[in-house]
Amino acid sequence: MIQMITPVYTTKDMKYTVADVKQAIRLSRKMCHVYLIALNRRSGGHVEIFRLNELVKQFAPERDLVIAGIAESYERARELLVEILEEAIARTGSADTAAYLSEHEGKELVTVRA
Repeated sequence: MIQMITPVYTTKDMKYTVADVKQAIRLSRKMCHVYLIALNRRSGGHVEIFRLNELVKQFAPERDLVIAGIAESYERARELLVEILEEAIARTGSADTAAYLSEHEGKELVTVRA
């Protein structure tokens, strides 16, 4: 299952909207220059950065992801992950980003693809 935290973290100058990215995931459509920050619940809760095209190409039903961020480049995705980490530290006092994202403080989950 693929879920997305709402509202999802995004970079300011995104070419695509969040709705565009959700639709691409639902329809297994590729999009250039879209990177996702996701909590992989099946791999021990690791936070990963990967291209949307990798998700579409290699999607397997056993994946259990929570998308937390969307960026237009790998560098911007890393910067966004640092922002999420800094927010986690400020709110919880811990650098455990995976635990912070798991809690979904003030956010709800929307299923993007079952």
